[in-house]
Amino acid sequence: MDIFNKAKESLSAAGKGFTQRASDVSGLAKITMKIKEEEKQLDQSLKELGALLFNQYNPEAQQLFPQETENIRQLYAALKQDREEMAYLKGKKICPNCGEELDGDVQRCTSCGMNVENVVRPSQIQAFCSSCGSQLTPGSKFCNNCGAKIE
Repeated sequence: MDIFNKAKESLSAAGKGFTQRASDVSGLAKITMKIKEEEKQLDQSLKELGALLFNQYNPEAQQLFPQETENIRQLYAALKQDREEMAYLKGKKICPNCGEELDGDVQRCTSCGMNVENVVRPSQIQAFCSSCGSQLTPGSKFCNNCGAKIE
């Protein structure tokens, strides 16, 4: 009987060890998920803070972070142009005053009343080099005057 009691005690100890390890793994998974959620919330808060600082304190941001603010400005401009191009491809146009997407044949914006008869496809708009101010050839990747890369 002594052998059975020892086996029982050994199995009981092994079971307790297994239970502890399972609990540890479960705790590890929970804390890993909590860390990921906190990192996600931190990223979102930093994004919101950056947008707030960029929009409300732009002159200071430009002074402190000129390259970053210029990059953001260029991205905003590219995004605006791409949205206008997408609207055009869908047979629509974007009001330059309020940004409303409109049917391509309307003459006035239905949101702000601006005359949109002459709104043209974005690729028809002439672009200028941000380095030297020269007019750019549509589709150019570099300025034909100073050689600056076109963003």
